[in-house]
Amino acid sequence: MGAIAKQIGATLKGDPDYVVTGLATLVSAMPNQVSFLANMKYRQQLGNYHAGAVILQPEHAKFYTGNCLLLDNPYVGFAKLLELTLLQCWAVVLI
Repeated sequence: MGAIAKQIGATLKGDPDYVVTGLATLVSAMPNQVSFLANMKYRQQLGNYHAGAVILQPEHAKFYTGNCLLLDNPYVGFAKLLELTLLQCWAVVLI
């Protein structure tokens, strides 16, 4: 998680050594995946999901006890992470 936080310019609240291997929507994310929450109307449901980490706005970190990547715009952070993931996949395919 520490490396991911650096790559997307986020502040990490949680375990820097926690390993995630993919991305998913908040509803479908598993413990090895990162998701995001940009719409706080779903805040009450954060504890019901199983994501390994959630990208949140800093002021919303208090609502989640798991690993958090804190950014002013969680949607943009998730998009950056998706772009990095896709670039890594293409690099493997092209080798």
